Amino acid sequence: MHLIDDSGRVLDADFDVEYRGAEFDIVVESRGGSAQAGTARNPDYDAALTCLVDRCRKVGALIDDAYVDSRTVQELPLSDRRIVEGTPGRVIDGDVGTFIAEIKQAQTVVGRAPGAKGGNPTKRIRIKLRLVPALEEEQLLDLLVQGSLIAATAEEIARSLVGVAMRTASGRPNTIQSVSDGRAVVATGKSPEGTVVDLDGLETALARLRADGRVVLATPVVGYRSAFVGAVLLTLPGVGIVGSAPLTMGWGGHKPSGAGKARSTRFEGELYREVTARQRREQATLRTELLAGRDEAECALCGETYPARFLWAAHIKRRSVADETEKRDLQNIAMLACVFGCDALYEDGLIAITGPDGAVAASPQVEGGSALESRIEAILGRRIDRYVASKASQTYFEWHEEHVFRK
Repeated sequence: MHLIDDSGRVLDADFDVEYRGAEFDIVVESRGGSAQAGTARNPDYDAALTCLVDRCRKVGALIDDAYVDSRTVQELPLSDRRIVEGTPGRVIDGDVGTFIAEIKQAQTVVGRAPGAKGGNPTKRIRIKLRLVPALEEEQLLDLLVQGSLIAATAEEIARSLVGVAMRTASGRPNTIQSVSDGRAVVATGKSPEGTVVDLDGLETALARLRADGRVVLATPVVGYRSAFVGAVLLTLPGVGIVGSAPLTMGWGGHKPSGAGKARSTRFEGELYREVTARQRREQATLRTELLAGRDEAECALCGETYPARFLWAAHIKRRSVADETEKRDLQNIAMLACVFGCDALYEDGLIAITGPDGAVAASPQVEGGSALESRIEAILGRRIDRYVASKASQTYFEWHEEHVFRK
């Protein structure tokens, strides 16, 4: 996918987002080729990387890891591919340009021959991030692709909340009745008929969020209707309370009980939008290959037989990092996994298939007594025939254990 920078320009640089709730990966594809020869690939790499990191910084995302993820260095240990120091849980602070320079400089030495000089600072990289509270997947993509929560004006946000019951940080009700010419009519418990509120204070608060990632809700900063400003900010995904005395809000803070839920009760605008996407053309063929004409089949992980509609053609090695030859290796790179937990457990790295017998192993990060542990216990130690029968599949399972399994 491509992103739109803050000036509205679509950047020519490919990136992907792998969403796992509070944790997500951003994969930025490499730059290459020649503009003169007409073979340039991802020429806006630098601008896209800077924009993505800056948007993550503004919502308080933490970097848990970042490393070069090019096919040519896949066999190197992560310690030799890492490009960000101070992980996990590194805060993106200070000047973003300096941070990007650190990432690019670190890339040049990854995979470089001993004694060689120079190096490529625009390789394919993977950045692993964490954002609590988590955004919904569509909200996260909107934020990264369009910067919509950052770029929206106070009036645009206020209009989207007309008629929505909001709550201030102290729990008092506020409802915007109408918006016009930079002002809103706001009803409260004390003034149910509504009073006029200038939106300049909200605009100032949004500007502080964009610049600093937080804003103090004090009268000298946002005006005397600071409680109303706070109620609006609490409806924004990812914004919460980060400090008290004085009350301070920012990206990644906590929300009081009942706050931040109003936005889901009302949606203004078009229900559909046009998108441009790349389709995985081999997916249908892959599924056909695995089902082999059957209306039902076994899940490769739990061994239970299900109707075909409940089985997913799951990649053993993630498609996003497989090279073209591996993607075409339909007989070995995928398996049928049921949608009743097996596919999700494997994809999230909570289980892995380990040698020498190819048995299901559980991540030590799974909490004892949890529903996840109970689900995994049912398949723990089960031998996976594909692991033993196919050397190629075994290689893909080993990749998953090394790079995805939560050890």
